[in-house]
Amino acid sequence: MDRSEYIGGSDAAALIGNNKYKTVRSVWERLRGKEQPPVTGGHIDRGNDLEPLIEEWIKENVEPDINSQAMYEVYDRGDDGSGQILLQHPEDPRLAGHPDGIGPGDAFTDDNVLWEIKAPTSYSVEKIRRHGLPSRYKCQVQWYMHLASYVHQIDQAKVCVWDCDEWNNPIIISVPRDKEKGIELEERAKDLLFAAEMGQPPSASTFGTDETSITAGEQMDQLLREYQETKTTEKRLKEERKRLKAKIVSRADGMNTVQTENNLARLKYNHGQYDATYLTVTSR
Repeated sequence: MDRSEYIGGSDAAALIGNNKYKTVRSVWERLRGKEQPPVTGGHIDRGNDLEPLIEEWIKENVEPDINSQAMYEVYDRGDDGSGQILLQHPEDPRLAGHPDGIGPGDAFTDDNVLWEIKAPTSYSVEKIRRHGLPSRYKCQVQWYMHLASYVHQIDQAKVCVWDCDEWNNPIIISVPRDKEKGIELEERAKDLLFAAEMGQPPSASTFGTDETSITAGEQMDQLLREYQETKTTEKRLKEERKRLKAKIVSRADGMNTVQTENNLARLKYNHGQYDATYLTVTSR
């Protein structure tokens, strides 16, 4: 099934205005057949490259029967060429999704568990450690559990957040099924599909958000592209700065001042509420 023809898990948070990368309007435009810019970037490549490795880790360490043939026989609604289980609403196949995995869970019960794999940047991993899963991850697994439960009930999802800085030590967070949230997402998805069929843009009154939209020209498109590229560069530089700082702190060996021919570094340990190391570097 072509991606432009259905509402999937990555669209779920956009339906309630909780996805900073996607809006209700952009989902509506895709359903209307408008060509979407390709989703590219280092985070996409990293996720695609690591996902099969992380699934193998889950099989070896947590759930050996994830995505077993038995799970495919229960939940898969057809071969769409993705190589993943395809979930579909029994009455409207345009409500669909590809979870990263489903496993039997507790061997002593009939409760299956849905799995979703994420491999975000180190910065995002740290935010998850401090503040928990972002709402768009939660909406995504709620959508999958809702669709899966039309076939065989799933009341728990596990989100495996891979930490590339601590290999083989991912964060695994359980998300219980929220039946009301699933129903809400389905209702909004059906409203959006109907709006796309009628050619009527989604309104704030329909989707309960204050989202407004305009269609701008090439100059705005260029500005937005440059802004996004700058943000991507900023994230990459933050990661590189973090890596360099770790090396400097390690080699400083507990000293408060490090001098070289051209630079002076001052370090303050156990700084702030997170016991971080504060580092300043000035040229001499």
